[in-house]
This record gives sequence, structure tokens and C-alpha cells, in this order.
Amino acid sequence: MKLLYLLFLFVFNSYTQVDHLKDATKEFKKKLQNLASYYEQGDYEKELQAICKSSLSNLYNPDNNSVIIFDIDETALTDYYFFKSQNFDWTIEDAFQFRKSSTSAAIKPVFDFYTAVRNLGFKVIFITSRRSTLQEATEKNLQKEGYTDYEQLILLPIELFNAGVKHEEWKAEKRAELAQKYNIVASISDSDKDFEGGNTGFKIKLPNYLY
Repeated sequence: MKLLYLLFLFVFNSYTQVDHLKDATKEFKKKLQNLASYYEQGDYEKELQAICKSSLSNLYNPDNNSVIIFDIDETALTDYYFFKSQNFDWTIEDAFQFRKSSTSAAIKPVFDFYTAVRNLGFKVIFITSRRSTLQEATEKNLQKEGYTDYEQLILLPIELFNAGVKHEEWKAEKRAELAQKYNIVASISDSDKDFEGGNTGFKIKLPNYLY
């Protein structure tokens, strides 16, 4: 009798776990559908447009050394469709290999913001935690997507990447170096960590629902 009872509990728990797994799977698929809808139906772009338009009102009267710092991934460029092709199940190494192709797409509201600040007379410097072995591929990608007029493109040295340096600390150090020569008026990024360590100027935080 005890054996039958234990068998009943085992079967019952098994079915319960299966039901929970099914529910979790349905919930996960629903979230992916909502994510795709947000990015592809215009809501993401509208959110960025509002942020960039509001930020422009804070940027005026640049001098010859006024600089805006731009992040690259999910700021100037996006890998959304690559991530989607992987069912949003990807690794850092997957992204690295993809970025070798120089096919990340410009994020239009950010590109429009870039164009506007350049027309106003601000210089642009890109600082990215992409490893330095992607320098040529990144230059090609930016050029192809219209980011043709910038002061510098700074990538994380491969030796620092291999040493496991914290990307936000490295970026803060680079901004401190740049601040010796430039007036950093603003920084734009999808990551709060890019605003740590000072020398950011006006902080322009973009949403990122991919990671």
C-alpha cells in the first residue's frame, strides 16, 4: 500500500512538473512575441525618438572641443535581427563572430541624433567594449551605416579583454584621458554602467530589452 502511495506521488509530481514546464514554455514564448512586437512594430523606435529629441534640447553652443561620447552596441548599432535568428539564445562569442561580418544595423533615431549633433558642431567619439580585434570590422560597419564623421573610435584592447578587466572601469579611464583634451558634454548608451566613473557630461540612457 505504501509503495502504491509513493508511486502515486511520483506520477502526480511528474505531471505537475510537466504542467509547470508547459506553462513556463508558454510564458517564455509569449515574452519573445511581445519583445519582437515591441522592436518590430515601431514602439522601440518611438521610445528612442522621444529620448533623443528631449536630449537635443540640452545640447547647444558647442566650442571646438565639445564632444559627445557614443557607445556602439544597442546604441549606435543593433544586432537585434541576429539575436532573433538565434531565438534570443546566444553567447558573447556568438555576438563576437557575428560582428566580424560588419552587418550590425544603424538604429535610426540614434543615427538621426548623431547627424543632428554633428550639424550643431559637436565632435563624436565612439568608445566600445568590443575587443580591439574588431577594429577594422567596426570601422567598416560604421562607415556602411552612415557614421562617417567622427573624431575617434576606441575599442577595448584585446590584452585587457583577455585579462578580464571590467569594461565600465576601462571606459571610465578612457573618458578621464579624453577629458584632458576635450569638453565631454554628453554620453549616450544603453547601459547604466557606461555612466559610472565620471566625465560623462549629460547622461542619455537608452532602453535595451535584449540583454
